[in-house]
Amino acid sequence: MIRFASPSWLALFALQAENDADLPDGVHVRIQSSPLLGLPLAPWLVWQVPVSTKTVTPPRDPKLLKRTIPIEPPEAERDTTRYVAVEAVPPGGGKTAISLLDPDTDGLIARRSKPAAIVGGPVTRRVRLSGDTAGARLKVYAIYSKSTERIREEKPIVTLPLPIPGDCRWYYGGITQKEGLKRVARSAPLRYTALDQPDGPFGPLGPDDEVARIEAQRAEVDDALEAVVRAPADAPWNVTLAVPNQGSSPPQSADVPQLDSVLMPICDPGFARYLGFADNIGKAIRPDMAQPLIGLVVAGVFAVDPQRVISEIEFGPFKFVTRLADQLPPLDADEQEMVDRVLDLTGASDVANKLRDKGFEIRCFTAAAGAVPLPDPLPAPGVSLAKANWIAAASGISTSFRQGFTLSTTPFAPLLAMARDDGKGFKPRTRCIKTKTARRHVVLLRGEDNEGHSIASDAPISSGAKNIYRFCSGDLFGRFGDPADIDVPDPDRPAPPPPVLRAMPLRAVLDDQAPGALSPGSLDVRVPVPDNNSIGIGGRPIAKLGLAFAGHTRTIAATPGTMIAQVFALPSLAQQQSGAWPLTAYFVDDDGTSSPQAAQTITITDGRHPRPTPCGPGIIWTSRPGPSPDVELRLSWPAAPGQSYRAWIADQRGLDLPAAATRATVALDGFTKQQQGQLNGRADRFRLITDAPIIADSDGRARLATTLPRALQTVGFLRIVPETDAGAQANFDACGLVPVAVPNDRRPPMPRLTLTVNAAGKPELTVVAMGFDLGAIAAAEPGLFTQPPTAANPPHYRLRRASGAVNDPLYARMVGGIRPLSLDRSGSAPRFAATFVDTSGLLPFVRYTWWAEVRLPAERRLPRGATMLPPPGAITAENATQVGDAAAAFSLLSAPTTVVNAPTSAPAALDAASITATVVASGGGFTLQVLIADVPVAHPQAIGPYRIRLWAEQDGAAPTLLADGVPTTNPAFQWTGAAASNGATSVYVTIVDPLGRESPPTVKAVAS
Repeated sequence: MIRFASPSWLALFALQAENDADLPDGVHVRIQSSPLLGLPLAPWLVWQVPVSTKTVTPPRDPKLLKRTIPIEPPEAERDTTRYVAVEAVPPGGGKTAISLLDPDTDGLIARRSKPAAIVGGPVTRRVRLSGDTAGARLKVYAIYSKSTERIREEKPIVTLPLPIPGDCRWYYGGITQKEGLKRVARSAPLRYTALDQPDGPFGPLGPDDEVARIEAQRAEVDDALEAVVRAPADAPWNVTLAVPNQGSSPPQSADVPQLDSVLMPICDPGFARYLGFADNIGKAIRPDMAQPLIGLVVAGVFAVDPQRVISEIEFGPFKFVTRLADQLPPLDADEQEMVDRVLDLTGASDVANKLRDKGFEIRCFTAAAGAVPLPDPLPAPGVSLAKANWIAAASGISTSFRQGFTLSTTPFAPLLAMARDDGKGFKPRTRCIKTKTARRHVVLLRGEDNEGHSIASDAPISSGAKNIYRFCSGDLFGRFGDPADIDVPDPDRPAPPPPVLRAMPLRAVLDDQAPGALSPGSLDVRVPVPDNNSIGIGGRPIAKLGLAFAGHTRTIAATPGTMIAQVFALPSLAQQQSGAWPLTAYFVDDDGTSSPQAAQTITITDGRHPRPTPCGPGIIWTSRPGPSPDVELRLSWPAAPGQSYRAWIADQRGLDLPAAATRATVALDGFTKQQQGQLNGRADRFRLITDAPIIADSDGRARLATTLPRALQTVGFLRIVPETDAGAQANFDACGLVPVAVPNDRRPPMPRLTLTVNAAGKPELTVVAMGFDLGAIAAAEPGLFTQPPTAANPPHYRLRRASGAVNDPLYARMVGGIRPLSLDRSGSAPRFAATFVDTSGLLPFVRYTWWAEVRLPAERRLPRGATMLPPPGAITAENATQVGDAAAAFSLLSAPTTVVNAPTSAPAALDAASITATVVASGGGFTLQVLIADVPVAHPQAIGPYRIRLWAEQDGAAPTLLADGVPTTNPAFQWTGAAASNGATSVYVTIVDPLGRESPPTVKAVAS
């Protein structure tokens, strides 16, 4: 069974011409194959086959008759049945027209309004009737696969070979070019068409005229055919030719696929005949099979590579690849039988077998058609203007442009005739071919954009003229239809390019100390005006420049190729204030069209240097030294939010300041010399300690937090230098010096501590400072050594006291606070000492221990007698303790001294009234019970407890010791023990204090 290929792979068109103005009488066939198949391996074979008919009754409703009527075989029969034509049979005496429609879009394919209203094509599935439709019938012409089985036995009526004689690697059965031109002559058009004579009168042409047209163009086609068929080194679809790009520098070329150079010309009906894809086969038709319609079947064999990539689409990291095998229908037994039949008839089996051996697959495609009467001329195409582009001139203003057109025409009308009337009549817009007999023009093919719309374009079109374009559509056989005209005005000129602004602030010289807002200078603006070669393709000459800056607008006449210069005054700014103003510009061409606006923001900061921040002469102390190798320094001062500062530091030696007895003297010396200008020009002595600038906070204060080495013993001098956002700094030498120093953490030697108990029984402690450098103290605090002493910072001491058995200063508490030491001149040498009487209520029998610490006088931040106060807004410390005199470090603890607070005499005898003693019988014996009320009890921290000693005397015998040293833990003492009898008994009791001193005995008679 023969299966018909999808029209997308192979389509056959057939027309029966009789008395036509364009085509000679006969049956004209046209073959269209998919470009994916390339060229056949052997000549096309055409058989004449029977045609069957069936009658279809259209809907009776007149409204439905004017709608699309579906005409198609059942789904299961579509591969084996082809409806090749449909005829509208009008009612008696009526006239009915029939239109063949595109099944997907309902667009017109062909229309026949004359008698024998028959239309046909590769896809005959939708029709529409017009005219006398009431009572009309539809006759469908079909070619069935079963009825074409004879082609397996019969020879074809026509073979259509390629015009390439001799042996070829990719073709067998070719003919000479001369024989190919004979096909051209058989089907040659009878007259000129709109392609050559847009206005008519469409004069007559002879076969030689068409042959001459093809002869003039076929050399390139013959070369390409030779390259892809004769003996290519690669598959035909991979054969390319390097074509130089005209005018490229350096020389370049493009690889042009040679198969396209053969397939594209086939769209020209004349070349289709030359290459064997079309012919007039009227003389080969068998009259006995011409009724009711001439049925034709064409078959061709192809060598394909199923793995050939025909499409690649990248989507992100993925690539979607389509191969030919994905599109081809599967090769079945019926097709293989047809392959063998065609190869046998054409003699191309050897060529096919060699290609099979190289991995190619041999396929056969078959298509059917009915030779229908010539359809009506094609309707005028719908034409609309698409994008237009100006063309660059060799110099100066563009005077021509390219115009694009969007077309709406029938699907099988690939040809296009385009002409232009610029006031002298319509002239063809394709290349003219001058032959010995006629002036012909190259066929123009419709283009297609990415969305599938038919398009065309033309250039150059002169501006300023009245241009009218005429378009006619042409079918596959070279018949052109009605014209459509459209006016083509000049496209809009592009706006001028935006100006290129060159702005440079010119700063004025301002007095740094001048108050108020001042203009920082002027703005020099320069704008180059492009010449006529630089304004862009299609642009007009520039006539004006519009400038605006800080509210001031100017319009200046412009001359192409010149430079426009303008100067604007900069708006006034307060000291260190920043301002930003827009600078805008635009061009206007001589037609009044404005360019896009160019804009810049001009940001200017007042150039006056910022004013120095005031500071005072006193030392600002860092944090006290600790385990870390660094100490912290935190300063702050009033500042405008966002103001920037840099901090620099130098030391006493770096500034060549002389040594002095105290660091406060050095600080005042450095401050004073800076104020007097004696330290100017020494910026190189300072080190930057803030890599990033200090930015003042929103609360109106700037803060410096940094670290310094704890080993710094001299005075450091900080210089806080304000700067602007543009980097302009205050006068370095004018910025004051802030003295900073690390508090002295050196400890003096431990003191000597002695203790006596005075007449009142109170501990009297004497602290003597040991190893003080009296000379250094006298230099820093001379008032301590005057008679009498004057106001001064004295050295100090403090005492720590612990009680109880734990003799550790960790648990000691300070007593008496921090007290001054005074100069004692009573000994052999002056010394600092002090005496302290601890009047605290000391507990009896508790051991108390004291330790002493001493420290040197606090280090002054200003020399004694200096009263200079920092000015308002001066740099100061974040912590108040940093701006006071720096207290010295205390010494290590002295050796401890200890005392036990005890009464001077032994305890008194117990009161007999407080003692109760009884003897009672108990368990066959006797028990003595002694109760003592209000006995003394020692404190828990005492060195020991009070203890009771107890004797008993019975029946005149000597006293017996019953209890020896029983501790008292409660004021009510109780003792119970065995007694010899219940006879006359006396009890003797003494109390022993924690020091072991015993009271006189107390006697108590026992009650029995």
